[in-house]
Amino acid sequence: MAADKLEDINSSFRKLRSIGDVNVEITAVLGVIKMPIEQFLKLGQGAIFMLEQHKDDQIEVRVNNHIVAYADVMVASEYIGMEIKEFVGEEKSSGADEDDPMAAAMAGMDGEDDPMVAAMAEMDGEDDPMAAAMAEMDS
Repeated sequence: MAADKLEDINSSFRKLRSIGDVNVEITAVLGVIKMPIEQFLKLGQGAIFMLEQHKDDQIEVRVNNHIVAYADVMVASEYIGMEIKEFVGEEKSSGADEDDPMAAAMAGMDGEDDPMVAAMAEMDGEDDPMAAAMAEMDS
């Protein structure tokens, strides 16, 4: 039984690896406002309008225009970033779904086993202005 679960997990990882180079568009939505087009056309340079979100609200993180997470806005030096706080559909429980091999595998991962976390840790910030700005905040 455990061997079957392990094979399911390995199969899921192989599938993910095959799509790892596919580019997706990630968008951070700070807020929205709805107004009649007539009002929009009257806006000129320097016009200010308020969004529906408040300054402490989390922002939407979208992948290919699908909401996948919510995040807090972070400002580091002159750059804007985001800290993901919650993934859409993520359960608050600590246990993994026993019927989902990928969820079980991900539940057992920590930052040390995550290749993305490892790659980020190796970056010295020289080629990535956001990483450099974040490093400045930590020091």
